Amino acid sequence: MDSAPEPRPRSPAANFRLLFTGQSVSLFGTAITMVALPAVAVLSLHATTFEVALISAAAYVPYAVLGLIVGVYIDLWNRRTTLIWSDAARVVIFGSIPVLWVLGLLQIWYLIAAALLAGVFDLSFNAAFQAYFQEITPPADLTRGNAWLQGSESVALLGGPGVGGVLIQAIGAAFTISADAASYVISVASILAIRGRRAAIPDQRGARNRPRLRSQIAEGWRYLTRDRLLRTWLWAVAHYNLCDAARQALLVLFLLRVVRVAPAFVGLLLAVSGVGALLGAAMARPLVDRLGIGPTMTLALVIGPGAGLLIPFTYPGARLSLFVVASLVLGMAEAVLKIAGVSYRQATVPERMLGRVVATNRTLTWGPTPLGAVLAGVLGQLAGVRPALFIIAILTAAVPLWVLIWPVWSIRSPAATKPDAPVPGAS
Repeated sequence: MDSAPEPRPRSPAANFRLLFTGQSVSLFGTAITMVALPAVAVLSLHATTFEVALISAAAYVPYAVLGLIVGVYIDLWNRRTTLIWSDAARVVIFGSIPVLWVLGLLQIWYLIAAALLAGVFDLSFNAAFQAYFQEITPPADLTRGNAWLQGSESVALLGGPGVGGVLIQAIGAAFTISADAASYVISVASILAIRGRRAAIPDQRGARNRPRLRSQIAEGWRYLTRDRLLRTWLWAVAHYNLCDAARQALLVLFLLRVVRVAPAFVGLLLAVSGVGALLGAAMARPLVDRLGIGPTMTLALVIGPGAGLLIPFTYPGARLSLFVVASLVLGMAEAVLKIAGVSYRQATVPERMLGRVVATNRTLTWGPTPLGAVLAGVLGQLAGVRPALFIIAILTAAVPLWVLIWPVWSIRSPAATKPDAPVPGAS
């Protein structure tokens, strides 16, 4: 008997709609957990400032420890399968938290472990996602597709924290996390429904015929550090993420305990960055078309960190507006920077090594974030939450110095760039 014929591929537009839907729902769930996970620690388990910071730090440890290795294997594994299993694992991780809370077994150490494990699968999903997105998207649609995805992330940041705050007040923080688990189920279903043309299958003929792990990592590293724009983006974003992780580790604690904001209103305040990100997603392509990719990224790197200086001046009453303005501008700048940088990378990096370059970039840009969160915990414990935020804001304001070291203002389009000499010490 003949085997059943393989289903016909869907159109690129149909595949994108499926991927976009699943990712949008998943991002919304993640935005809810962004509020709910530290809220479980603060409101339900009465965690200290340092313990809350450790939860934030744990989520990024895998990027520092496993990022380079995962990047190599992402280029060897089936990317669609990697996405599905990464989502399925996160269903189990986040679904277990409300169960343990009901049984009276939930403890701080488990929240730290859950954040750590979820970070492993976040890493594998994110490294595979950009390469898979490139596989199913025509080159001419990359910037527009990235803008849509960033817009979706912006909507999630806009609505997710607010919904999370309301749910925390209505059903409790632990049960609110189950919304994130459900969102990953929907993401799995959407990816399973995608039917694209089969991408070239990586060489799987055995270890003897594959380049060594070290040489594959080195190849991705060399490409990333020899491109002037990617190199500048790399170190500026690493600096920014270090400071951002420190700030994020303290924000929920700051608003709940220092500014004395109600849990539901905390979610609304955190959602403001989503409004900014939505505006940034809408502005990114027109800015790149008008100014060029280098000037657009430079502008974002200057404006966003500068606005962050307003956050420590937040107090109850009218001065809550300072938090709103800072979050709005930070969200806008982050979205513009991300869309411009990701689109440039997808347009210039060869497909065969995109997984390695993405994972190497994430290792170096997200790897410092655990240190940022731990630094925030130490500063918050020793000096207090508000003074710690002052120090973090000053460090963030130094991010634009990277565009003085390696100027990218003259780079108008991917076609205008050629890898220049490697930086000293690059392998």
